Amino acid sequence: MSERTARPRGGPEKRRRGTKILAGVTASTLLGTGLIAGLVPTAAAGPGGGIHIDLPYTSNQAVLGQAWAPEGTPAGTAVYCIQVTEYNQPGAGGAGTIDATESVENPTMAFIYANYSGSADQVTQAAISYLTHTTFERDGAYYGGAANAKAQIEANTPQNIKDRAAELVDSATKFGGPYTMTDASTSTDDRRVGAVNNVGVRGASGNTYIPGLDLTVTMTGPAVFDTNGNGFPDAGETNVWTGKSTDGPQSLQWVSTGNGDVRWQQRSTGSLPKTVLLAAAGAGRQDVAFLGPHDPFSIVSPEKTFSVIYDFTPTISSLVPNKFTPRGTALTDTVTVGAQAPDPWITHDSAKTDPVDVTVEGTLYGPFTEPQEASDEVPAGAPVVATRTLTFDGAGTQTVGEDINADDSGYYTWVWTYTRANQTTADQQFLRPGNQPGGADFITDGFFTEGEVIVGQMEVELASERDNQFVLPDVATGTPMLAAAADPAAEIDPWGGLGDSLTVTLPEGQVWLKNELGDPVEFHADGTLYGPFDVPTAPGETPAGAPVVATERLSFTEPGTKHTQAEHQAFAEGFYTWVWTIDKDAQDPEDKDFLKESVSDMFMTELETTSALHTLEHSSLSREYNVHIGGRAFDTVDIDGFPATHTEFEGEGGWIADVDTATVKVYGPFADESVFDSAEVPAGAPVLTEQVIDAVDGTFRIGWGEGNEVIPTEPGYYVFVYEFEGDARVQAFSSPFNDEMERFFVPGTPVTPEVPKTPEEVKVVTQATPEVKVGENFEDTAKVTGDVPEGAELVFRAYGPQESGATPVCTGEPVFTSAEIPVTGEGDYKSGTTKVDSVGKVYWVETLYDESGEVLHEGECGLPNETTNVVDGGGNQAANTTGAKDLAETGTQAGIVAALALALTAGGIALAVASKRRRATAAAGSDLEA
Repeated sequence: MSERTARPRGGPEKRRRGTKILAGVTASTLLGTGLIAGLVPTAAAGPGGGIHIDLPYTSNQAVLGQAWAPEGTPAGTAVYCIQVTEYNQPGAGGAGTIDATESVENPTMAFIYANYSGSADQVTQAAISYLTHTTFERDGAYYGGAANAKAQIEANTPQNIKDRAAELVDSATKFGGPYTMTDASTSTDDRRVGAVNNVGVRGASGNTYIPGLDLTVTMTGPAVFDTNGNGFPDAGETNVWTGKSTDGPQSLQWVSTGNGDVRWQQRSTGSLPKTVLLAAAGAGRQDVAFLGPHDPFSIVSPEKTFSVIYDFTPTISSLVPNKFTPRGTALTDTVTVGAQAPDPWITHDSAKTDPVDVTVEGTLYGPFTEPQEASDEVPAGAPVVATRTLTFDGAGTQTVGEDINADDSGYYTWVWTYTRANQTTADQQFLRPGNQPGGADFITDGFFTEGEVIVGQMEVELASERDNQFVLPDVATGTPMLAAAADPAAEIDPWGGLGDSLTVTLPEGQVWLKNELGDPVEFHADGTLYGPFDVPTAPGETPAGAPVVATERLSFTEPGTKHTQAEHQAFAEGFYTWVWTIDKDAQDPEDKDFLKESVSDMFMTELETTSALHTLEHSSLSREYNVHIGGRAFDTVDIDGFPATHTEFEGEGGWIADVDTATVKVYGPFADESVFDSAEVPAGAPVLTEQVIDAVDGTFRIGWGEGNEVIPTEPGYYVFVYEFEGDARVQAFSSPFNDEMERFFVPGTPVTPEVPKTPEEVKVVTQATPEVKVGENFEDTAKVTGDVPEGAELVFRAYGPQESGATPVCTGEPVFTSAEIPVTGEGDYKSGTTKVDSVGKVYWVETLYDESGEVLHEGECGLPNETTNVVDGGGNQAANTTGAKDLAETGTQAGIVAALALALTAGGIALAVASKRRRATAAAGSDLEA
């Protein structure tokens, strides 16, 4: 500040000293004027007048602005007065000559002088002058000294100058020294590429980045600055970056060149205005302040460290989804490949769009019959099932083996390997070699590693067979005499033995395994003996509530056959059957999973079923011992032991149906009694007669009734023998040939007995056409015998066609009714022909009337010999089969009927004799007593 006169305008005043630092200007003001660039002081534009203010004790106004430079001031330097009212004028000697200087360190004022002293703005220059006075004011001519001068200047300076002064101080605080390095840091996702962030220099406030300073960042370790940003260390890229600081943070990209730690720091150097020179211009002249020389600086950030990698080492792990798998299912494996911790999966580019590929090879070995020792090496000669290759472009899991099936039982194991040399050249550079820490040239998850073993389960097959097809229950008495007709070669166990043999096998290609304890797998087969049952049934599921006779367990550690251990015997007649089961849930814990599934044979399998035969009890007595030639012999036979339902069982599989008849034969004549030395009938023994009776319990009288007479014609010895051929339920039986109670003797010369003649009863025997095609003619024929009354007539009726297998119906409207045919005596009578237009069964019924219309005889509906089977051209309607056994009989004169049947048979017609009164339940001529 200067004024035009040096004389004070008031009285003395006590001097005071004081200093006040005002706020500075904004960075935008600094940048807008261009004064901060390079922090180089701008050449002064000269004092330029300044701004006048009124001060007490001065005769003229004071001026806030640049002062005139004393002689000795460096050329181009702007100076500012620091003594109010002292003389300072331009021209020779007007500003004085510098005779002494004082160096004061004041970075704020040094920054303002360096960056704003060259401003042409009057307010800026006044603000600099204001700050200079209030900071460096010295005692001079002003009343009250420097302290009062500063107080008066502060009090009388316009506010806009003060505001500008505050802006200048704020700018110096932000952009002035001392400078510090920023707190830079590094960032990276995969430790192969990354950045050094927040690079720069900050001002004294610590919040402002200082632009334009020389800046160097140096890394020491396996990394270079990625100047082209391609994510690869290229030629020319180094570990040192040099450049200029900016008004904000900078980020520098880096890329690793290896594995390890990288040390780094940043450095900035330059010169900093922080010194102000206070110069004395001589007596009577104002002292002035101006910018001193710049001080050099060099600032370095603390060294920091970060870890980098250039490559990585893969890892392999695998796990089979299911340890035990059935035959024919896939031997799958899940394979997981990753990066060895703590390294990430590397990519080829910094954008992470092109990951490194890792290829692994898998081999499935097996099957083995027992567990193998775990090892990193596969034993020589280990059988190979299949090989597979998988490629991973990042950490993940893949499934393999869906197309490989377990064809055989056994142990299988997957082995996975990684070989660095098998990877592509482009990928190998990022895969850590084995000569580096943590690297590997070969990796395997091992042979028979836990979690990598699959067991192909065994499928056992059962086959079993009972010891005996036929036995006698242990309550039976007597000695077996004949084999059962179901199998003439079969033997009968008289002791009721129900033993059984079970054979356990494996399908072709399967082997018996050892468990993980090294012992052969053991399977337990549980057998149940059921019975007795009246008749056998078709094989199938075991019925609920089936009676259990016994149980037994057989254990197998290899394929083979075992027999039941206990003695099992039939305690009653009937059918007994074994059922064997290997139940998976009933096996030992260490063995159960080796079995694919439970297996069982069926209930009432024929080879597993035994018939405990019913045995017959027989007693008989011939009526008399001596019978003359031509006389009649009689016998009474009592039979017990047949099942109550005998004659009803129709057979099942290999079990034959009930044999529904037995015979009583009369053997003889024999010359003497020596022939009766054995219970068995001698071979070639002559048979006098044979009578067929029902195979049921009861009392049978032999020799009574017409047609059943036992009439010896030659002298000698005779014997009655009851014979039953046997079937699936009843043991074959023959009464003893040497039974005295059944013998009779015929001595002497034959005498012809008189047989009284009885009137012949009218009988009718019919035979219809057996089978025709649709549209063909067919008819019925009736043979009438006996004493036919005068005026008798025959009428034939046909019903149908009816569905085959349905119950015959002979009511309602007939499909055909013949004319009334006169019957004049014994002979054959025909119905006349008819035909039908559809397939089926046509049932004939003949009716014989006397002259008054009373029915003398009427046929039965549905008799086989009275059925015509109508078929189409292809024969699709099943035909009826008829035989003499099925013939219906009528009347009581069996001999006549037999003769008629013989006559019809000779003519090619099978006979059936129907009686209008009853149907015999035993052989004709016999009487049955229940």
